[in-house]
Amino acid sequence: MNIEDVNKILEKLHSNDWSKNYTLKNEELKKNTWFSINAIPQFNFVKDIINTDLKNINENYKCSEWITLLIYETGDFFGLHNDDYVSQKKQILFSGGYLLNKDYEGGEFIIGDKKLEAGIGELFYFSRKEEHEVKKIKSGKRYSLHFAIEIENNNKTLI
Repeated sequence: MNIEDVNKILEKLHSNDWSKNYTLKNEELKKNTWFSINAIPQFNFVKDIINTDLKNINENYKCSEWITLLIYETGDFFGLHNDDYVSQKKQILFSGGYLLNKDYEGGEFIIGDKKLEAGIGELFYFSRKEEHEVKKIKSGKRYSLHFAIEIENNNKTLI
């Protein structure tokens, strides 16, 4: 994803009051805002951007139906967890995402025991079994996209 795409996503986010679509999480494991953009037509372009990046890695990869824009404000975090749940309908391979800004303090994304060093708009992905977390935000707002990476079933069957 290039910086123009990142700016387009953030501009769309800030162009309207989407708060009626937010899910606020304030639990022991997580405190942040989840914005499921996949059901909002104004954000349909995001899936195309993600799928273009995924096809550059493997032509059979595609983005999950769900895409979540996570918003972290001062004091927000996401505790240590993994994404290892089974989908009955899809073959999910990885968890993926993009950082959309870096003008905040704290909020380090830790995968395993390493800090993620991805740049703004740089696709990152990792095993769904790998533990990861977002440390507490000290100041500012952190924006990121998260989704699952699936493999397209291109097998054709004969009748």
